[in-house]
Amino acid sequence: SVIGGRYARGWGYTLEKGRLNSKATIWHKQAPGLPHLLEHGHAKTNGGRVPGRPHIAPVEETIERSFFDSTIRGLSKL
Repeated sequence: SVIGGRYARGWGYTLEKGRLNSKATIWHKQAPGLPHLLEHGHAKTNGGRVPGRPHIAPVEETIERSFFDSTIRGLSKL
C-alpha cells in the first residue's frame, strides 16, 4: 500500500551541489520523528509492537538511480 495524503506532502529536501560531489538531505517538515517510526516500527501503548513499513529506502534507491542515470547522460554529452 502507498502512504499518501498529508504525510506524503510533508517532505522537504535540500540539495548541495559541489564541484566534485553533490549531497541531498531529505526530512519530514511536519513530523520529523514519524518517518523513523513508520520505517522501523514502534512499541504500542498497551504492549506489543507495530511492524515497520519500508517506504524511505525504496524511494532513496529510485532517486539514486535517477541521479546516476542523469549524470551518465550528462557525461556522455561531453
